[in-house]
Amino acid sequence: MKNTLKKAAVCLLAVVLTGCMKITVTYDVAKDGNVKETMKMLIGESYLTMNGGNPEDGVQDMMDSYRESNPDAVLTAVSEKYGDETYYGFTGTQAESSLKAVKDGNKLVLTLSRADVEEMGGADDLTEGGSNSEEVVKALKDAGFSAMIVVNMPYNAETTYGTAEGKTVTIDAMELPDDLKEIVITCKLPNLLIPIICGAAVLLAVLYFFMNKKKTVPETVQEEAPAQEQNV
Repeated sequence: MKNTLKKAAVCLLAVVLTGCMKITVTYDVAKDGNVKETMKMLIGESYLTMNGGNPEDGVQDMMDSYRESNPDAVLTAVSEKYGDETYYGFTGTQAESSLKAVKDGNKLVLTLSRADVEEMGGADDLTEGGSNSEEVVKALKDAGFSAMIVVNMPYNAETTYGTAEGKTVTIDAMELPDDLKEIVITCKLPNLLIPIICGAAVLLAVLYFFMNKKKTVPETVQEEAPAQEQNV
């Protein structure tokens, strides 16, 4: 996925001149720490059709390029409307990402390095050669470009950078503080011991109730019916 994003970033300035691009990388973190990775890349229709082409062919070229470095990814063509412009592109999903969340005590922790985040947003390529990153970011955003990272944790999440809402953390990959070295996203794991203890207590209470009930039920004594007198 990173190789594809770097190629996309190299072409990005040309895209900005006639249209715009939107990239979203989503990480779905499972309870066991495994991560499913999905990238969505969209390009404005005005760019895809500027030389008399059609959006479908442009999307197919994008998908073919992505598949070269991600042969196991599941690709789906998509289109979305933003303002007056229709964007065409695809989503590429990999069941297992190279990223892994690790357990630390009662927390599940996912760490994103600054280099990884910048590479996802293409900032490392676009600012090469001494370009002013703030000026580049402003120009790109004014043109409609966006590069977002979305992390879905299994439980309510906290993050050292970005916006956390419930289980979801959203990060703008184009705007990172100069002193930011990494982004750490965590969520607290539920204490499984408490429900186990509660369940055992309920089971013992039920057993005690039925055993006690059995002891207190009086025994039923059958009385013999009186013999009938015979008439002489």
